[in-house]
Amino acid sequence: VGINPAYQVPELEYALQKVGVKALVAAEGYRQQNYYGMISHIAPELASSKPGELKSKALPELSAVIIDSQKSLPGAIKFSELFELPSEQAISKIEMLQSKIMPDSGVNLQFTSGTTGHPKAALMSHFGFVNNGLHIGNRNEMDQKMHRLCVQVPLFHAFGMVIAIMAALSYGSTLVLPTAGFKAADSLAAIVRERCSIILGTPTMYVDLVRRIVESGAKLDSPEIAVTGGATCSPKLFADIKHTLGVRKVKTVFGMTETTAVIFQSLFEESPEDVQQTVGHVTDHYEAKVIDRDGHIVPLGTAGELCVRGYGTMLGYWGDEKKTKETIDADRWLRTGDQFMLREDGYGKIVGRLKEVVIRGGENIYPKEVEDYLNTYPKILEVHCIGVPDERTGEELCAYVRLKDPEETIDREEIKRYCEGKLAYYKVPKYVRVLNDLPKTTSGKVQKFKLAQLFAAERPIQLTSIGVPSCASSPPPFRLATIFFISASSSEMSEWRRRCWDGCSSDEFVAPSTVSSCSLFIRSLLRLPLCRGLLSWLLLLLPVADDRLASEMQDEDEPDDDEDMDSASSSELEPDTSASPAPSFSALPALRVNSRRFSRAVSPPPLPDALDELEPPPPPPPPPPISAVVSQWGVLSR
Repeated sequence: VGINPAYQVPELEYALQKVGVKALVAAEGYRQQNYYGMISHIAPELASSKPGELKSKALPELSAVIIDSQKSLPGAIKFSELFELPSEQAISKIEMLQSKIMPDSGVNLQFTSGTTGHPKAALMSHFGFVNNGLHIGNRNEMDQKMHRLCVQVPLFHAFGMVIAIMAALSYGSTLVLPTAGFKAADSLAAIVRERCSIILGTPTMYVDLVRRIVESGAKLDSPEIAVTGGATCSPKLFADIKHTLGVRKVKTVFGMTETTAVIFQSLFEESPEDVQQTVGHVTDHYEAKVIDRDGHIVPLGTAGELCVRGYGTMLGYWGDEKKTKETIDADRWLRTGDQFMLREDGYGKIVGRLKEVVIRGGENIYPKEVEDYLNTYPKILEVHCIGVPDERTGEELCAYVRLKDPEETIDREEIKRYCEGKLAYYKVPKYVRVLNDLPKTTSGKVQKFKLAQLFAAERPIQLTSIGVPSCASSPPPFRLATIFFISASSSEMSEWRRRCWDGCSSDEFVAPSTVSSCSLFIRSLLRLPLCRGLLSWLLLLLPVADDRLASEMQDEDEPDDDEDMDSASSSELEPDTSASPAPSFSALPALRVNSRRFSRAVSPPPLPDALDELEPPPPPPPPPPISAVVSQWGVLSR
């Protein structure tokens, strides 16, 4: 089990308890971290324990703490003494256990990045580890010559563990580890000194490395291939990497912890367009498909959720059978949670994360599209966009920007001018925040949930005068319903707009603490004179919302298969330039209440008398007939 060395005490305790660790190997400390002190804080019994015989209340399964230190520490085994401990009997037992290992046996537990909450522990197989390393190395041309790899990525993640270590072991390549923690200056020095021919890194690492090379004026002649993965890479950064590092190829890899690293990667020869606009070609002996929210395969070139199947699929989440079943179906298809488009030739393109889709007045906005464009602005070093609650449109974009020159400034008007004629008006971020440092994981992924927390801290939760929760609730948001009415006079509509519509968007976001208020609000609508009826689906929300909310609101980085809700057209939500009279009801859309989360599992209750004449909405149309499953060989089935 690889543990992130950046963890603080609560995170370390969570990880050790999650996997039930029996022996812990650690350095005494690193930078500001004192690991022995952290372990002693979690398990205070350590100091009074005999080495190898720890009995801790907080960590009941942990017995041995091994510390790499020159001095003896109370209750801990010195790492240098570890190799002297095994007896012949212990070695025989190890060999016996090794003989029972099968290809599908678990090889390690890999924690997910935790970019949206608590990380989960994915159990990998020997079969997936070996095959992924073999095929990754082949695609990265490691079979062509004896390469020297500059490994900037941490080894406790799938990127470092598989793409670096397993691939190098498969082809006898040399691994160069510049430093214990990423520093662009150390990476540059190692590349020059060791004449590295392949460089591995995340986009964030390449941003810093390119910047360091430009500042130092260094000239590189050894790098041939730059491999990027772990997060999406903008077209501008691709160009900067190739030009500044002087490599002949920039290769991209795309995958996730749950797939033992890679599911898409660059082929041997690709056009510049394919490199910059896709995440590569589906990897060898893997299958990929894209589905809609009902599980039907969508036509090629249509966005949907990416599902993959192959040797690298994890065995499951450790100690979490429910999440495993939600992620992997009975046919071993793994739902990635990525909004994706698949081409007939096997290339794929990330549209965004399903959970990151921003819905502004009914218009879908994929933050990645906006980020890619803003990253081309000369002042900007990197930018990341999140959706934030808005009382009028439901959600708006907030851009968190890191500038190339910390002394520079930038504001929304400058961003808006740069976007004119390039992005639709509703995609332009309403808010712009400048940070010198963005919250990131050790592997360089931006933790967008922390950005959402920063924004929420600026705007405390408020309630409107009629008790409707405002949209400024703290993340993660929960979309309750979209509501329209079927009959009302102009005066009634005016009263409705005055009391409700202007204070609460049609797509309301509700924090856990405000669900009861919303339930009371919805019930009160049935008593208003202006309201002649609501769909029976609305009644579904009241008895089940509280029960379902706990699982919906967990701040874990699980794949999410939900699609967008219907709402008013964003063209109706452009900024008002003058007051306008209340619209007549004939201009309003037809009645509908979208309860997408609950309608599948619960049958509607009997309608009250006032709603007897209403008809439920028609079922959705059947999926399009054109569909495909794509593998390395192209289309397998239609």
